[in-house]
Parts: sequence; structure tokens; C-alpha cells
Amino acid sequence: MTFDATAAFNIDQDTVEEVGPQGGPQYPILMHLSGDVKLANKGLTGAESEGGLFFATTPREDANQEERERMERVAAVLAEAGWQEDSWTPYNGAPVAGLWKATVAASVITIRECWEVKIENEKQTRTVRAPWGWDHFNALKEQHQGKTPHSRVHVMLMLKGLETLGPLVLTLKGYAGMYFKGHKKCEFIGVLHHFQRVVLNKANEQTAEAAKKAGKTAARWPARCFWLPFGASKDAKGKPLFITAGSGQQSSQIVVPQAHLPHDAAEVDLSKLYVGRELQNTFQELYQSDEVTKWREEWKTLDPNAQDSDNHEHEDGATPAAKPPQAPVDADLESLGL
Repeated sequence: MTFDATAAFNIDQDTVEEVGPQGGPQYPILMHLSGDVKLANKGLTGAESEGGLFFATTPREDANQEERERMERVAAVLAEAGWQEDSWTPYNGAPVAGLWKATVAASVITIRECWEVKIENEKQTRTVRAPWGWDHFNALKEQHQGKTPHSRVHVMLMLKGLETLGPLVLTLKGYAGMYFKGHKKCEFIGVLHHFQRVVLNKANEQTAEAAKKAGKTAARWPARCFWLPFGASKDAKGKPLFITAGSGQQSSQIVVPQAHLPHDAAEVDLSKLYVGRELQNTFQELYQSDEVTKWREEWKTLDPNAQDSDNHEHEDGATPAAKPPQAPVDADLESLGL
């Protein structure tokens, strides 16, 4: 798909979100798994050892018929696309059957974020959510006797080659979300920061040049117009790359989200990543739809007394590493058709 720098002129500029810190419909949930260094050191492969993206095919006990049918439909399409059958065991829980892939290529349609505090007592365990923002963080912590809130990030995606599935939502907690969004200590190694630096900035520069020649106002590109290859962090040899999360007795080794893109913009071929005019228009319509707008805005008016309703969301709390993950091997991009 040849990249056309002037195609940005057809994009409603009010719909171009900055890729960085940021009751609606429900979408199929993808999870980021953090891997297991002990299993990886034994040479084992798969979801629990390598980490990556996981789609649970075990429905909740309270799932209705529509939810169960949707899960079956998504699972069938992912399996046909090469996602591997595997399982994941939540902390202190029973194994969850599902489908796994270490790396995907996707269009990031939009993002939402909130704070969460897990409340446990003799009667129940529930998750309290509050709108994103440091003022909400402090209020939530004080309200719940010093319990530290963690961020929850939801990323609405369209998977490359599987656009007929419609939107899926990747859920990330704590520093997994930070590594994806690229804020705080992860600013220069986050997935979206990397994507902005080597893909969107390059596209914007080319479009600015085209605008100048055509005597038009420069236009910017939203993330949804390019495929973002990302997945579990890997080293230069393609092996799972674990970083130290936390400190002291609370530390652990985890894999984090990583952009599988070249380090330098000069090495990026925009024509390979550009979604094309047809999908550009489709994704813009999706972004502007009432349903997606409601989903994006929903967490801005959260009720702190509501419980978490996401299916099998992964609980990880990681401290970012001091150095960024290594650049991916060429095979990663080739396997995604990029």
C-alpha cells in the first residue's frame, strides 16, 4: 500500500489524538501477559513463558448468550489467523483457556484510562475505578485508607487482516500500560512514543512538505492510519526480554509491551505501514461513531462505587527498566506482512 502524504488532507483534524497520556458498549478483550522467566529459562515457549497478547476463550460464569457467541466468533477467527491455543493462570486462580500471539500488527483507534483500587474484605473483592488524573489519584488513595491506585489502560484496536472482527480492546494495568503509552519513566521507550517518533512524525513531515507545495494548511496524521507492530518485549535474538519490576522482595521479572519497529525513522517504509485510503476512511468513521465516542468518554465520569466488569483482566504491577528493550529482528515485521 503506497503512502500518500496528501491523504491527510481528508482527515478531520479534530479527530487526531495525541498518542500519549490520556456506560458504553463492550468489546472483546485482549490481555497483555507478562511472561514467566523461570519457564523461559527452561526453554519453554508460549503464553505463560513468553508473554504477549492473549484472548480468553473461557467465558465468565455470568456471561450472557450474546457474550458467549461473540467470544466463540472471535476465537474462531483468531484461530484461523494462526493464534495458538494456550492457557494462562491468574494469580491464585484456575487456568484460563485461550488463544495467544506474541506479536501483532494493529491500528490504534483510540485509548481510555482510569485509576483502580482493589478492595478486599471478608464479604467481597471488588475493583473501584475513578477518572484518570493525579487529583483523582490522591482522593482515591485517601478514600481507601492509603491503598495505592494503579492505572488501567484500554486500547481500542483493529487487527491487521482481521478488520471484519471489528474493534477489540487491549487491557493493560500499571506499568504495562505505561510501557505502552510511554509516559513517566517509560517516556522514551514506550510503544506509542516509539511509533510517534519513527512513523507519525515522518508522515507529518512529508505531509507538511506536500502542503507547502500545494499551498494548503498542513495536516497531521492520527495513529489509526498506520499499522503498529507490537507485542512482548524481545532481545536482539528474538528471545523474551525480561525487566526487573519492583524492588526488594516485591520485585519480579516480566516482559513488557514493545514496538517492533526500526529504531530510526529513516529505516521506516511508510507505504508498508499505511492502512490505505479505504481503511483510513473506515477507521475515521469508527472513531467518530457515537458508540466509540461513548466508550472513549465513559471513564471520564466513572462511579467509584461500581465494580470491575472486564473479563480476566491481568493484574501486573511493574517498575520500568532503566534501558529500553532491544530493536526487533526483521523476522518480526516479515511475519506481520510488514
